[in-house]
Amino acid sequence: MRTPTAQGVSLPAALLMGAVAIAGTAQADQVTLEPVADTSIYSEDADVSNGAGQALYAGLTRRGDLRRALLRFDVAAAVPPGATIEAASLQVRVSRSVSGPLTATLHRLTADWGEAGSDAGLPGGQGAAAAEGDATWTWRHYLGMTGVPPPEALWTLPGGDFVAIGSATALVGDVGTYAWSGPGMVADIESWLADPAADAGWIVRVAETTPGSAKQFDSREHPLAANRPQLLIDFTPGASVPPPVRQPAVIPAAGLPVLFGLAILVGLLGATVAVRRRG
Repeated sequence: MRTPTAQGVSLPAALLMGAVAIAGTAQADQVTLEPVADTSIYSEDADVSNGAGQALYAGLTRRGDLRRALLRFDVAAAVPPGATIEAASLQVRVSRSVSGPLTATLHRLTADWGEAGSDAGLPGGQGAAAAEGDATWTWRHYLGMTGVPPPEALWTLPGGDFVAIGSATALVGDVGTYAWSGPGMVADIESWLADPAADAGWIVRVAETTPGSAKQFDSREHPLAANRPQLLIDFTPGASVPPPVRQPAVIPAAGLPVLFGLAILVGLLGATVAVRRRG
């Protein structure tokens, strides 16, 4: 009785199908990022910032002065190229508030900015003298020079260059942790992954027509890691394409006698040549 043999799939083909099956079942991953830069800018003074402070500020003071918070994350350093972003959430902790729940909006920044050594301490709602490189209400990178500053060091519009339509909104109230999420943030992160040089982060605006809406958030310099802003990104790695598998040459059974005959002929010719040389 003949023993049945597997037919139809060679070993190289089976390996290829296995690799494709593994790639097709890629699992989603999650990374948690802290900001690589954050600061606050103040509408009443173009020469103050809070780049090294423990707190961020956003909203309208009771005196009618605006604060906005800026945060930037290095997405490309944590998420592999070609990944699909499934979801994103930005978590921040409010550490001081004099108002109830208000709408806080994230806007994607469209120009890079700096964080330097200015530190307003706690509370730092009034800011501190900007250090060279700090972002302020009018400066992207503070130079503190007199005369006409170079255009590339300034915001196009005072208060920051950002997309008018918000990427996400959240109700932010008293002391506690709050989160933004949504498809707008996913789209922002995908754009930064595709073009890391365009990653300028987000600017936070809180109810800017409501006096007393200004809130204090913990920054990346906060001594407690649990209090610092965190960006959670869920992504699926891009499928890796396996290298092509070279199939072994297959000789039809009908061609074997011909091949065997040719081998004998070559052998006879070689022997004849050798005899003639000895003669």
